[in-house]
Order: sequence, then structure tokens, then C-alpha cells
Amino acid sequence: MSQQQQQQQQQQISQQQVSIMKGSMTAKTSAQRTSKGSITIQECDSEGKFVTLEFTGKKKEDLSDWTLVRNVDNEKLIVKYTFPKDTVMDSGNKTIKIWAKGQRPADSKDLEMNDQSWGMGSHIVTLLSNADGEEKATHTQKTTYSTE
Repeated sequence: MSQQQQQQQQQQISQQQVSIMKGSMTAKTSAQRTSKGSITIQECDSEGKFVTLEFTGKKKEDLSDWTLVRNVDNEKLIVKYTFPKDTVMDSGNKTIKIWAKGQRPADSKDLEMNDQSWGMGSHIVTLLSNADGEEKATHTQKTTYSTE
């Protein structure tokens, strides 16, 4: 196993479990993240409002022409965002939030995409790829429903 593969395995975050009661139905959501490098997908809003990236490295990372692709419920909805030129993450800029159109707060200087939502569903996979198309980070969110 290569050092990069070992690093990816070590960076997997244990599944987060959230249970929500709604009448007689329970929703259980789990999320798993992986990263191959210094940038992770820190958070994906469950209502499709934003995606947040986090910088964990020491050397600056130029995200020009990198892409975020979000696959909702096995391609029922695919949302793609391409980072503009000169988008950089470093120790002075540790997080970047990309808002869906119309969701960004008025006083925010965060990025905003053209789509109105990142999408909502029961099985969502978000991928970050560099300009060469190499996968750098993933965030997988699964929601299961049961009745009581």
C-alpha cells in the first residue's frame, strides 16, 4: 500500500450519526469524508445551501479550474462548480464556502455558484478534483428512513 493510500485511509473520518424524529418516521444520516492532500470537504449543507472546503496543509494550494461535483441519488441531479482563476487556500485562508445562488448572506465575500441548490437527497456524493481531473477529496452522505 502506497503512502498516499495509507494517508487517505487515515484521513477517513468516523461516521457521524444523526437521528431525527418526525412523527412516526426516523431519519438517520451518516457522512464519510476522504482526502488525498491538504484540502478536505469539511461540510455539505443538508438543505443544499452550501459546501465548505477546509485547508489542512502548510503549502498554499491554487484551486484555479478545480471542480466540485455533487451527485444526488445516483445521478438524478448532478451539480458542477468550477473554481475561478486565482482561488487560493493557505494558512491565512483555511476555509472556503461555496453558496448556492441566492443563499449567500449579503455581507459575505464567500463564493457563489450559478445553480440555486447543491441538491438534496438520500444518497449524496460530493467530489473535489484538481484541474487535471484527479480526485482530491470526497464527502458521502447517506440518509435512511424507518418507521416506528
